[in-house]
Amino acid sequence: MRIFILLTFLIGFSSCSLEPCGDKDQFITEFKTFVNDFRDQSKTEESIDASSFDRKFEKFTKDCYAHHKEQMEMKERRTFWKDAMIAYFVRHKGEDIDISKENRETAYIATELEEVFDGTGKEIEEFVRGFIKEEVPDLIDEAVKGIEKIGEQIKDLIRESK
Repeated sequence: MRIFILLTFLIGFSSCSLEPCGDKDQFITEFKTFVNDFRDQSKTEESIDASSFDRKFEKFTKDCYAHHKEQMEMKERRTFWKDAMIAYFVRHKGEDIDISKENRETAYIATELEEVFDGTGKEIEEFVRGFIKEEVPDLIDEAVKGIEKIGEQIKDLIRESK
């Protein structure tokens, strides 16, 4: 009975540490390392191990990303897909790239890119509008004061030159 309890405990304990994707932070760090290592490798080596890249890329972008997606903040998700696309383009040397929902192999990427980057323009627009509402009136006031000061200086120069 003790052996059964010990084995059950060990199996339960080890299964917690066997998470192939790690926790969210480990996943993000490992993916960043994967991308950076691949970029460095592609700069220094004439031929790269494409099949190894493809296996790891798919593991990160399909399995691990799906596992951690809901835990990731939008900024982390955008950074992830930005880095994924950099690696993908390096891997394919910018040639014959078809990331679309019609392409069976890349449909999941197209869907995620659309989801993650949809509305980015609206966020920027809202930021600019907020900036304009909050900051621009003060900037205009300062500019007008500067123009008025320049105008006074020009008047003084004209008076002095008479």
